[in-house]
Amino acid sequence: MSKILILAEANGAALAAGTAKAVCCGQGLDDAVIHVAVLAPTETVGSLAAAAARLAGVAQVVTITHAEFGAPRAVVFAPALAALVRAGAYSHVLGSSSTI
Repeated sequence: MSKILILAEANGAALAAGTAKAVCCGQGLDDAVIHVAVLAPTETVGSLAAAAARLAGVAQVVTITHAEFGAPRAVVFAPALAALVRAGAYSHVLGSSSTI
C-alpha cells in the first residue's frame, strides 16, 4: 500500500488546479491511499478543505491553521509538513510543480 500525502496549493480561498493534478498522479501509485494536507489561515481553511475533500480519490483531508500560511513560504510550511509526514507515516509526499 502507498500512503500518500499531498500538499494542497491555494490561490487565496480557492484550491489551485495543481492539487487535483497531484491527486491524479498519486492515484497512479500501487494501492494508493491519498490524504491531502491543507495548510491555511483560519479564514480560508474550511473552504479549501471542503474543495480538497471533493476531489476524486481523496480518502482524508488534514488541516493545520496558522496566520502565516496565507503567504506560502517553505520556511513556514516545512516544519508543519514534516510533522504531518512523521505522524502519518506516509510513504510518499507530493505537491504541484508550483507549490511553494
